[in-house]
Amino acid sequence: MKILVNGYTVTEHLELRRNKKDINLVDRVLENIKANKTMYLRLVLLTALMLHFDILIYADSFGASLDRVGNRLLNMLMNVAKWGSICMGIKEMITTVLNGGNVKHALNKGLMYLLMYVFISIYPQLFSMFSDIKF
Repeated sequence: MKILVNGYTVTEHLELRRNKKDINLVDRVLENIKANKTMYLRLVLLTALMLHFDILIYADSFGASLDRVGNRLLNMLMNVAKWGSICMGIKEMITTVLNGGNVKHALNKGLMYLLMYVFISIYPQLFSMFSDIKF
């Protein structure tokens, strides 16, 4: 025998109440973001940049679209890391030479930033390699 509350069983009613609380929490967070105009602008801009092509092409599933967005964000971060490490390496090399260091010390500083970029670029490949392994 099942006990009904407003046409639902007790467990269904509790689940609906829990979902309603989650939806209210999300609504409050969105209202706070809308009140903060700069955060709202960033959110809209990032969503427009990341999901523009994915919604049209991969409209069959939201998970595929998020996977594409994650890969695009990772590629953007890798480009920032590449150019950041190149620029910082060159800056450190020039600073070392201008402060009276020799070419060996300057090259060591530049190689340090090159190795940093190599290690940063290896991490995503390691994650994809381990995701293919089934335990």
